[in-house]
Amino acid sequence: MKGAFPFNPPDIDLRREVGWALDLAFGPVAEQVGLPIDVDPLAVVEGARSMALGGRIAARWSQELLECTLGTPGAEACRMDRRRSAAAELQAEAVVESISVIAASCMMPVVFLKGAALVMEGLILSGSRGLGDVDVLAPEGREQLLQDRLKAEGCVEPEDLPSGEHQLQALGHPLGLAVEVHLCLRGVRCSGQNSATFSDLDDLGLTRRVEELPGDVRVPGFDLLLAHAVVHGLAQHGLNPKGYPMLRFVADIVDLDLAGAVESGAFDRWMPWVEQDVSLREVEALADMCRRLVGGEGVAGIWPGSDDAALMLRHLVLGAVDIEYRDSLRIRSLALVMPSRGRSATLLRTVWGATVLTRGQVDALYGKPSSSWGYWGYRLYRPFDLIGRIIRFGSAAIKARWR
Repeated sequence: MKGAFPFNPPDIDLRREVGWALDLAFGPVAEQVGLPIDVDPLAVVEGARSMALGGRIAARWSQELLECTLGTPGAEACRMDRRRSAAAELQAEAVVESISVIAASCMMPVVFLKGAALVMEGLILSGSRGLGDVDVLAPEGREQLLQDRLKAEGCVEPEDLPSGEHQLQALGHPLGLAVEVHLCLRGVRCSGQNSATFSDLDDLGLTRRVEELPGDVRVPGFDLLLAHAVVHGLAQHGLNPKGYPMLRFVADIVDLDLAGAVESGAFDRWMPWVEQDVSLREVEALADMCRRLVGGEGVAGIWPGSDDAALMLRHLVLGAVDIEYRDSLRIRSLALVMPSRGRSATLLRTVWGATVLTRGQVDALYGKPSSSWGYWGYRLYRPFDLIGRIIRFGSAAIKARWR
């Protein structure tokens, strides 16, 4: 278990517009609200969108209050974000049904994870959360069968990109979202030292059957949803906030009532599953931050503090809106890799995958070369590019200590 608090963000002022965006997304919904005269409503909307919170604000506040607070252009921008998120939820429901039919034809039980599970369980306000993919866990040894059946039904596999340690290569579904077939729940270790597989969840009874869908379709139980959200946000993406919208993570754990789980002690049931990668201190800081945001203290009351909740808030927000701080984390993120199984094997796989590029990785990182020789050129250039990035990230880390 990690002992020290892992985040040490700089003590810098937050733009007032970003603070207001956070309060609108997480604070109490009042009958009246008004921005100070020197706060630009459109800058509040820009701040909300930079943190993927526009749709959440529109889902929480009435149209009349939204227009009074943000003006007609700002309110319409947030409503547009909500419409996009609501459309993605409908797409996700259709994709889930499509996968369920395919799995049923194979006599294969599946568990839908993360955002798809939240939508299926009705745990989020409609249109409040963006969705880019549908994550599904298959039984051990049958993951590739599900992947192949999905491709046979029209899902498109991106060219020459490697699979991850905990999931197969993402597929593009004909309905417009990506599909990721998972091998395990990365970082959730409810049965031994390795990340939980389908069999682990089944043996421990940690999933719930969804009767409305064909076949044997399941979603994680409440404890498992919270544990997976916490370890995914703090351990998998905590030092790499560019890879996942961190305030979407906060919205998820607010909707799942992490603060209530910690206050009641219910989190004791799942904390042992994640303690190899997330410390008790981190979870308590996260819960305290959520409790204070939701309770009405406001960002302005939490931000200047030196306690863990303030550090957590500054880390999550600056990781979303401050490029320099984000870059300062990259050195540590390269060194602290969260393993699905053995740490050494994970680190070796990560280094190899970052250095020895496939053609698809070259296309994604540098653009498609004009000839096949261009791929070899980029592969030879890659180690020098990594060295340059490490120098830049190291410099950013040093600067962050002086901010």
